[in-house]
Amino acid sequence: MMTDAGTSNLVSAETIIDTTQKLLGATSAGDARPHLDALVSALATVTGIDLYPSCYNEDLSTQTGFGKAISPLEAGRCAWDIERTRIFMAGVYQAIQDVLQRQERVELLYAGTGPFGLLLAPLAPLFPADRLRVTLLDIHEASLEALQKVISLLKVSDRVAHIVCADATVWTPPASESYDILLSETMKHMLQQEPQVKIFSHLQQFLNPDGMLIPASVQLDAWLHSSESGKNIHLGELLTLDRSMALALHAGDDSCLSGSLLIPECEEDMTDLKVTTFIRIYGDHCLQENQSQLTLPRYKKNIRPVPGSTLNFHYHLNDYPDFEFSYRSRPATADLPLPDSLEVGELGVYHLKRIWSKAAHAKVGKLDEAVRSREWLLDQLVFELLGAPMEKALATIYQSRRFQDVEQWFKEASEDDISAHRVSAINARVVDELEALRG
Repeated sequence: MMTDAGTSNLVSAETIIDTTQKLLGATSAGDARPHLDALVSALATVTGIDLYPSCYNEDLSTQTGFGKAISPLEAGRCAWDIERTRIFMAGVYQAIQDVLQRQERVELLYAGTGPFGLLLAPLAPLFPADRLRVTLLDIHEASLEALQKVISLLKVSDRVAHIVCADATVWTPPASESYDILLSETMKHMLQQEPQVKIFSHLQQFLNPDGMLIPASVQLDAWLHSSESGKNIHLGELLTLDRSMALALHAGDDSCLSGSLLIPECEEDMTDLKVTTFIRIYGDHCLQENQSQLTLPRYKKNIRPVPGSTLNFHYHLNDYPDFEFSYRSRPATADLPLPDSLEVGELGVYHLKRIWSKAAHAKVGKLDEAVRSREWLLDQLVFELLGAPMEKALATIYQSRRFQDVEQWFKEASEDDISAHRVSAINARVVDELEALRG
């Protein structure tokens, strides 16, 4: 949202350049925060954009055939993702410097600039006009209008070859144009929703033979995950978006979008699918898991894959890019019949496994109320005989996915050691109560 206040004269080019250099020198999110705050505030002032208006209901995003191009306001807000901004800017700066080591001028295409041109515009004054030539591309006219104010203030229009309002998934440059660097950050975690894949696969054809993508690669990996222990088991790579994949997709080879991974033998609590995103911007400039909004892990909860089976996947490159997964699931406890009261686990206590199974059925509304009422006194008796507090026992049973965890809790919570003799005595009482219930 644009404001009417003409406050750009409150910000100088020197202020933005100085802040940018300080940001490039930062080595952590903590170091970068004050400099990023100052830079974003300056850019918002120059462009007249209120990043957090009190009233904003319009969705000014644009839907392309290959994903959603977020609105100028949303794009501006991305600047506050500290590590994303810090590391991307450092990577772009290093890449331009490295290319200039081998040639006189860098030709750079920036697709999806947003209103600030954040990953490039503040860097432009740091390079001589005869050594940097950029094409700025965005689907939103409002973003480019705002960006032109930044370019004007920084006095870098002599470094700008073209400013183009177009859809980067289909745009074609003039016949004589080619680029050393293709820069685009038009993605979410897991490459969902936004058109990063299509932008790279389409525009890579206009790179010079030794040209590069920034980011250089986006790697997605699949893991089995236990929400109880936090343990992860790596299943393998889903895909890596880099220049070779972009080239293959452009050539019509979409085999890289599908595959299968083996589910290994594992503990029963490894029930979740976790997908991680690792981004190599350039060289050693990388975004690790949880370092940015872009690299937050995504989960499919409680899929309970069968060991020895396969996890099949396909990335849909359409108007809503996303993964589709298929797998065989182990039946959930609530999908199985209630065990008999005499069925036991390692502890050997009658009826305890049935209590745990009834809780699983109750959580999904599958427990027969008549069974609950009829056995409630027996349930209480088992807790009492085990010497465990009723409320804590019930809470543990309802929260535990695995019966062995329930038994372990009772071992630790019981007032006395649960010996074989004690288990025998408990079971005798349970049998008496069962006979009374059935009689």
